[in-house]
Amino acid sequence: MRQLLPAFALVLLAAPAIAQEAARPLSALIADLEAQGYRVTGVDVDRADIEIDATAADGRRVELRLDPATGAILSETADD
Repeated sequence: MRQLLPAFALVLLAAPAIAQEAARPLSALIADLEAQGYRVTGVDVDRADIEIDATAADGRRVELRLDPATGAILSETADD
């Protein structure tokens, strides 16, 4: 059991770095959104997700939450 603890600790410490490497470049995520008709006006990046302020193709101002690894839109809300 004691031999497993250092290995487990190493995995826990390396996990954020591995996840960070798996993230798509921000420029690619923005290009994808623009291809979908959004005009990006602001970006806020943190460890859990990416928040994008944008104008939708129909003129609505929205806030998008994206998965940093896949670029998938997790939520879209009105941005007043």
